Amino acid sequence: MTRLIDCLRSKNCARTVLITGIAVLTVGVFALPLIQALVTSFLSPAQISAIDAPLLPAEPQMFRYAWREYPLYNVPMPSGEQKTLALVKEGRRQSQFLDPQHPDAGAIVWKGGLGNARQLWRHGLDTGNYVAAWFLTNFVLLFRNTLIYALLSTFGVAVSSLIVAYGFARFEFKGRDLLFVGVIITLLLPMHVMILPKYAFFKWIGWIGTWLPLIVPNYFATNALYIFLLRQFLMNIPRELDEAAALDGAGPLRTLFWVVLPQAAPALMTVIMFHVVYCWNDFFEPSLYLAGIPAKFPISTALVQQGFLPGPILQAAGLLASIVPLAIFFAAQRFFIKGVVISGVEK
Repeated sequence: MTRLIDCLRSKNCARTVLITGIAVLTVGVFALPLIQALVTSFLSPAQISAIDAPLLPAEPQMFRYAWREYPLYNVPMPSGEQKTLALVKEGRRQSQFLDPQHPDAGAIVWKGGLGNARQLWRHGLDTGNYVAAWFLTNFVLLFRNTLIYALLSTFGVAVSSLIVAYGFARFEFKGRDLLFVGVIITLLLPMHVMILPKYAFFKWIGWIGTWLPLIVPNYFATNALYIFLLRQFLMNIPRELDEAAALDGAGPLRTLFWVVLPQAAPALMTVIMFHVVYCWNDFFEPSLYLAGIPAKFPISTALVQQGFLPGPILQAAGLLASIVPLAIFFAAQRFFIKGVVISGVEK
C-alpha cells in the first residue's frame, strides 16, 4: 500500500495513470455502440415491447397452467404486501390473475392498471435472434455475394495500385511529380460529383444490374489514397534491391513482384484490409447499381432493405456480418500498424 501511495505521488506515475485513464475512457466511448448492439442482439421480443423491462437480456418469468403460459407479476395487495401472481387477462380498469400456489382456486380480480404491478424477469441470453437472422435474411446468399464483391475488387485494387505506386516511386519521367499531385487532388473530389457521370456511362454500356460497376473500376487504380500509401512505403525500400535484380536480368515487373513486393507486405496488407472493410460496409454503390435485384445484394444493402425485421434480429445479423472484418483486422493488425506508420513518413 505504501508503494502504491509513493507511486501515485510521483509525477511519472500520475502522468501514466492519467493517460491510461483517458485511453480507457476513450476506448469505452467508441465501444459503446458495439456493446449496445451486442446487448440488443440477445434481447427477447417480449423485452423489446415491455415498458419496465430490464436493460440486460432477460426473459419474462412464466407460470404454466392448463397447457398455457402466463406472465408473472409482483402485485400490490390491499393489505399492502406484494404477491406473485400470474396474469390471465389484462384490462384497463381491472385485471384477472391466478395464484401460482393455488391455481385451482380460480381467478383473482385485481382492480387497477398494470402500471402498479411489476413484471418478473429472468436474466438470460436469447440466442434465437441469431438463428432467426441466419434464415430470415438468407445470410448464406448475402455472405456469398459480399465475399465475391470484396475478393474480386480487393484483388484488382491491390494489384493496380501497387503497379502505379511502383511507377511513381521508382521511375523518373517528365511530369511525374505533377501527375502524382493530380492523382492526390482527386481525393478532394466529393463522391457525389462522380455519381451521375459514372451511372450514365455504366448504363450506356449495359452494366447496370450487374456486379461489373462495383468490381471492374478497381482494376484501373482509381483509389488515390491506396496509391499514396503504397508509394510512400515503396520510397523507403532501398533502390539497391532493384539494381541487384536488374543485374540478374530481372525486368521491372519481375523486380516488383519478386523483390519489392515481399518488402511491401505491410503496406499492401493495409490496403487490402482497408478495401475489404470498405466493400463489406458499402451500401450506396450496390444499392445504386443493383437496384431491384435483391438476389445480388451484399450484406450492408440487404440489411437496410430488410428493416421490417425486429431490432434484435437486425442487430444479430449485423454482428454476424462484422465477423469477417474483425477477423481480418486482428489477423493483420501487426502489418496494418507497421504499414500505416511507415507509409506516413515524409519522403
